[in-house]
Amino acid sequence: MLLTKRHPDKPHPHLWECPGGSILAGENSLDGAVREVKEEIGITLSKSNGKLIKSERRDVYHDFCDIWLFNQSFETTETALQENEVIDIQWVTKSELESMYHSNYLVPTLSYFKLIF
Repeated sequence: MLLTKRHPDKPHPHLWECPGGSILAGENSLDGAVREVKEEIGITLSKSNGKLIKSERRDVYHDFCDIWLFNQSFETTETALQENEVIDIQWVTKSELESMYHSNYLVPTLSYFKLIF
């Protein structure tokens, strides 16, 4: 799984998360996911590689959240990190992700990773 490290000036500074963000007016969830990844890490995802794995209304955040999983490989050296969003990037295994989760190195909303494995 690909993780990005949050900029120190953002909420949850220096914690790891998956690339993502909000959709724009007139944009659907899949298009927003692809655009956010391109903006944050400079990688163009193929929409056909995406699978919606979770969609929920989050009353605590007053929003809706769609979680997309893309099966697409690339090297981290191919990325271009958005300076005010992302300060690092890494691929992690399931066991590394679980260890990071239990060590509180992940943003709190990333607990959905358990659905993937």
